[in-house]
Amino acid sequence: MIPKLKFSIDKNKDLKTFETFIKESRFGDDSIIDWAFFTIYPELKTYIKKDSNDKYYVTDMNAIENFITNEYVKNKELMKKNLQDREDAWKKKENIYFSFVDELFEEKYWSEGKYIAYATIWGIYPKFLEDKTFQIPVLRLDNKYAVSVITHEMLHFIFYEYFLRNYPEYNMDDNSFFIWNVSEAFNEIIQNHPKWIKEFEFGCDIYGGREKLVKELQNKYYKSNIIDTRTLINNIIDKLKDDKNILLND
Repeated sequence: MIPKLKFSIDKNKDLKTFETFIKESRFGDDSIIDWAFFTIYPELKTYIKKDSNDKYYVTDMNAIENFITNEYVKNKELMKKNLQDREDAWKKKENIYFSFVDELFEEKYWSEGKYIAYATIWGIYPKFLEDKTFQIPVLRLDNKYAVSVITHEMLHFIFYEYFLRNYPEYNMDDNSFFIWNVSEAFNEIIQNHPKWIKEFEFGCDIYGGREKLVKELQNKYYKSNIIDTRTLINNIIDKLKDDKNILLND
Protein backbone atom coordinates (compact mmCIF):
# COMPACT_ATOMS: atom_id res chain seq x y z
CA MET A 1 0.00 0.00 0.00
CA ILE A 2 1.43 3.32 -1.08
CA PRO A 3 -0.34 6.00 0.97
CA LYS A 4 -2.26 8.82 -0.61
CA LEU A 5 -1.42 11.95 1.31
CA LYS A 6 -4.33 14.23 2.20
CA PHE A 7 -4.15 17.90 3.17
CA SER A 8 -6.27 19.53 5.84
CA ILE A 9 -6.78 22.67 7.92
CA ASP A 10 -7.63 22.10 11.58
CA LYS A 11 -6.90 24.67 14.26
CA ASN A 12 -7.15 21.97 16.95
CA LYS A 13 -3.92 20.44 15.63
CA ASP A 14 -2.15 23.72 16.27
CA LEU A 15 -3.57 23.87 19.78
CA LYS A 16 -2.30 20.34 20.44
CA THR A 17 1.13 21.24 19.05
CA PHE A 18 1.31 24.33 21.24
CA GLU A 19 0.32 22.41 24.37
CA THR A 20 2.78 19.60 23.63
CA PHE A 21 5.81 21.84 23.17
CA ILE A 22 5.02 23.98 26.19
CA LYS A 23 4.51 20.87 28.33
CA GLU A 24 7.70 19.19 27.14
CA SER A 25 9.86 22.30 27.33
CA ARG A 26 12.57 22.31 29.94
CA PHE A 27 15.73 24.24 30.74
CA GLY A 28 17.95 24.41 27.68
CA ASP A 29 15.07 24.22 25.21
CA ASP A 30 14.51 27.97 24.94
CA SER A 31 15.50 28.05 21.28
CA ILE A 32 12.69 25.67 20.35
CA ILE A 33 10.05 27.85 21.99
CA ASP A 34 11.65 30.92 20.40
CA TRP A 35 11.55 29.76 16.80
CA ALA A 36 8.35 27.76 17.17
CA PHE A 37 6.32 30.60 18.68
CA PHE A 38 8.05 33.82 19.78
CA THR A 39 9.93 34.60 16.57
CA ILE A 40 6.68 34.56 14.62
CA TYR A 41 4.35 35.85 17.32
CA PRO A 42 6.31 37.81 19.94
CA GLU A 43 3.02 38.93 21.50
CA LEU A 44 2.65 35.40 22.91
CA LYS A 45 5.30 36.26 25.49
CA THR A 46 2.49 37.97 27.37
CA TYR A 47 0.95 34.57 28.11
CA ILE A 48 3.99 32.28 28.25
CA LYS A 49 6.21 32.58 31.30
CA LYS A 50 8.82 30.59 33.19
CA ASP A 51 8.51 29.26 36.71
CA SER A 52 11.28 29.08 39.32
CA ASN A 53 12.56 25.88 37.70
CA ASP A 54 12.91 27.50 34.26
CA LYS A 55 9.95 25.50 32.96
CA TYR A 56 7.50 27.23 30.66
CA TYR A 57 3.85 27.57 31.60
CA VAL A 58 0.83 29.40 30.18
CA THR A 59 -0.85 32.08 32.25
CA ASP A 60 -4.04 32.22 30.21
CA MET A 61 -4.92 29.22 28.05
CA ASN A 62 -8.16 30.81 26.90
CA ALA A 63 -6.15 33.69 25.44
CA ILE A 64 -4.02 31.19 23.51
CA GLU A 65 -7.07 29.40 22.15
CA ASN A 66 -8.58 32.72 21.09
CA PHE A 67 -5.31 33.76 19.48
CA ILE A 68 -5.20 30.58 17.38
CA THR A 69 -8.85 30.96 16.41
CA ASN A 70 -8.33 34.58 15.37
CA GLU A 71 -5.30 33.68 13.24
CA TYR A 72 -7.30 31.00 11.46
CA VAL A 73 -10.24 33.34 10.87
CA LYS A 74 -8.04 36.22 9.72
CA ASN A 75 -6.02 34.06 7.33
CA LYS A 76 -8.76 31.68 6.22
CA GLU A 77 -8.59 32.36 2.48
CA LEU A 78 -4.81 32.65 2.37
CA MET A 79 -4.38 29.38 4.25
CA LYS A 80 -6.82 27.65 1.92
CA LYS A 81 -5.02 28.93 -1.18
CA ASN A 82 -1.53 28.19 0.12
CA LEU A 83 -2.43 24.69 1.27
CA GLN A 84 -3.83 23.92 -2.17
CA ASP A 85 -0.57 25.19 -3.68
CA ARG A 86 1.36 22.89 -1.32
CA GLU A 87 -0.78 19.96 -2.37
CA ASP A 88 -0.29 20.71 -6.06
CA ALA A 89 3.48 20.98 -5.56
CA TRP A 90 3.53 17.62 -3.76
CA LYS A 91 1.51 15.91 -6.49
CA LYS A 92 4.16 16.92 -9.01
CA LYS A 93 6.81 15.17 -6.93
CA GLU A 94 5.03 12.26 -5.25
CA ASN A 95 5.67 9.65 -7.97
CA ILE A 96 9.41 10.24 -8.04
CA TYR A 97 9.43 10.40 -4.24
CA PHE A 98 7.79 7.01 -3.85
CA SER A 99 10.10 5.52 -6.47
CA PHE A 100 13.08 6.76 -4.45
CA VAL A 101 11.61 5.37 -1.23
CA ASP A 102 10.94 2.07 -3.01
CA GLU A 103 14.69 1.72 -3.47
CA LEU A 104 15.09 1.87 0.31
CA PHE A 105 12.07 -0.02 1.66
CA GLU A 106 9.59 -2.61 0.49
CA GLU A 107 6.05 -1.36 0.01
CA LYS A 108 4.81 -3.53 2.91
CA TYR A 109 6.40 -1.10 5.37
CA TRP A 110 3.85 1.57 4.53
CA SER A 111 1.49 0.77 7.40
CA GLU A 112 -2.12 1.83 7.86
CA GLY A 113 -2.70 5.42 8.96
CA LYS A 114 -4.45 8.68 8.17
CA TYR A 115 -1.52 10.22 6.23
CA ILE A 116 -2.67 13.81 6.55
CA ALA A 117 -0.54 16.95 6.21
CA TYR A 118 -2.13 19.58 8.43
CA ALA A 119 -1.52 23.29 7.98
CA THR A 120 0.17 25.10 10.85
CA ILE A 121 0.66 28.74 11.78
CA TRP A 122 3.65 27.84 13.96
CA GLY A 123 7.32 27.63 13.08
CA ILE A 124 7.65 23.96 13.96
CA TYR A 125 6.40 20.93 12.02
CA PRO A 126 5.90 17.89 14.25
CA LYS A 127 4.88 14.40 13.23
CA PHE A 128 2.41 12.15 15.04
CA LEU A 129 3.48 8.54 14.61
CA GLU A 130 0.34 7.13 16.18
CA ASP A 131 -1.94 8.23 13.33
CA LYS A 132 0.58 9.09 10.58
CA THR A 133 -0.14 12.81 10.49
CA PHE A 134 2.14 15.84 10.55
CA GLN A 135 2.14 19.58 10.01
CA ILE A 136 3.55 21.79 7.27
CA PRO A 137 4.02 25.57 7.00
CA VAL A 138 1.10 27.32 5.33
CA LEU A 139 1.58 31.06 5.98
CA ARG A 140 5.37 31.22 5.67
CA LEU A 141 8.11 29.74 3.49
CA ASP A 142 7.39 28.40 0.01
CA ASN A 143 6.04 25.30 -1.68
CA LYS A 144 9.47 23.74 -2.21
CA TYR A 145 10.23 23.96 1.47
CA ALA A 146 6.82 22.50 2.33
CA VAL A 147 7.53 19.56 0.00
CA SER A 148 10.84 19.00 1.80
CA VAL A 149 8.94 18.79 5.10
CA ILE A 150 6.57 16.25 3.54
CA THR A 151 9.43 14.11 2.21
CA HIS A 152 11.06 14.22 5.65
CA GLU A 153 8.02 13.20 7.69
CA MET A 154 6.80 10.55 5.26
CA LEU A 155 10.28 9.01 5.31
CA HIS A 156 10.05 8.87 9.11
CA PHE A 157 6.77 6.95 8.95
CA ILE A 158 8.11 4.13 6.79
CA PHE A 159 11.46 4.11 8.60
CA TYR A 160 9.86 3.56 12.01
CA GLU A 161 7.75 0.69 10.68
CA TYR A 162 10.80 -0.93 9.12
CA PHE A 163 13.01 -0.40 12.15
CA LEU A 164 10.56 -1.69 14.78
CA ARG A 165 9.91 -4.82 12.72
CA ASN A 166 13.52 -5.60 11.90
CA TYR A 167 15.21 -4.52 15.13
CA PRO A 168 12.94 -6.03 17.82
CA GLU A 169 15.68 -5.65 20.43
CA TYR A 170 14.82 -1.94 20.44
CA ASN A 171 11.32 -1.06 21.64
CA MET A 172 9.74 2.37 21.78
CA ASP A 173 9.09 2.26 25.52
CA ASP A 174 12.76 1.97 26.45
CA ASN A 175 14.53 3.30 23.37
CA SER A 176 12.34 6.04 21.89
CA PHE A 177 15.04 8.72 21.96
CA PHE A 178 17.70 6.37 20.60
CA ILE A 179 15.40 5.30 17.74
CA TRP A 180 14.62 8.96 17.08
CA ASN A 181 18.35 9.65 16.69
CA VAL A 182 18.74 6.72 14.29
CA SER A 183 15.74 7.90 12.29
CA GLU A 184 16.95 11.51 12.08
CA ALA A 185 20.46 10.43 11.07
CA PHE A 186 18.95 8.18 8.39
CA ASN A 187 16.88 11.06 6.99
CA GLU A 188 19.85 13.44 7.14
CA ILE A 189 21.94 11.07 5.06
CA ILE A 190 19.22 10.13 2.58
CA GLN A 191 17.67 13.56 2.02
CA ASN A 192 21.06 15.21 1.52
CA HIS A 193 22.17 12.61 -1.00
CA PRO A 194 23.02 14.33 -4.32
CA LYS A 195 20.34 12.25 -6.05
CA TRP A 196 17.66 13.54 -3.68
CA ILE A 197 18.95 17.13 -3.69
CA LYS A 198 18.86 17.18 -7.48
CA GLU A 199 15.19 16.20 -7.49
CA PHE A 200 13.84 18.00 -4.41
CA GLU A 201 16.34 20.91 -4.11
CA PHE A 202 15.97 21.14 -0.33
CA GLY A 203 17.89 18.70 1.81
CA CYS A 204 17.66 18.14 5.54
CA ASP A 205 19.21 20.13 8.38
CA ILE A 206 21.69 18.19 10.52
CA TYR A 207 21.62 18.85 14.25
CA GLY A 208 21.67 17.15 17.65
CA GLY A 209 25.42 16.58 17.59
CA ARG A 210 25.14 14.14 14.67
CA GLU A 211 27.08 16.33 12.23
CA LYS A 212 30.34 14.33 12.41
CA LEU A 213 28.53 10.99 12.20
CA VAL A 214 26.46 12.05 9.20
CA LYS A 215 29.45 13.51 7.37
CA GLU A 216 31.42 10.28 7.77
CA LEU A 217 28.58 8.19 6.40
CA GLN A 218 27.88 10.65 3.61
CA ASN A 219 31.48 10.21 2.45
CA LYS A 220 30.87 6.47 2.36
CA TYR A 221 27.42 6.28 0.83
CA TYR A 222 27.36 9.20 -1.58
CA LYS A 223 29.65 7.35 -3.97
CA SER A 224 26.69 5.25 -5.10
CA ASN A 225 23.11 5.95 -6.16
CA ILE A 226 21.97 2.71 -4.53
CA ILE A 227 22.00 2.45 -0.74
CA ASP A 228 21.52 -0.75 1.24
CA THR A 229 19.13 0.29 4.00
CA ARG A 230 20.02 -2.44 6.49
CA THR A 231 23.73 -1.76 6.21
CA LEU A 232 23.24 1.98 6.55
CA ILE A 233 21.10 1.57 9.67
CA ASN A 234 23.66 -0.78 11.21
CA ASN A 235 26.39 1.75 10.50
CA ILE A 236 24.33 4.52 12.12
CA ILE A 237 23.66 2.42 15.23
CA ASP A 238 27.35 1.55 15.63
CA LYS A 239 28.47 5.14 15.25
CA LEU A 240 25.79 6.48 17.60
CA LYS A 241 26.88 4.07 20.30
CA ASP A 242 30.53 5.03 19.80
CA ASP A 243 29.96 8.79 19.85
CA LYS A 244 29.93 9.98 23.46
CA ASN A 245 28.90 13.50 22.42
CA ILE A 246 25.43 12.49 21.23
CA LEU A 247 22.68 12.27 23.81
CA LEU A 248 20.90 8.92 23.34
CA ASN A 249 18.57 8.96 26.32
CA ASP A 250 15.80 11.48 26.90
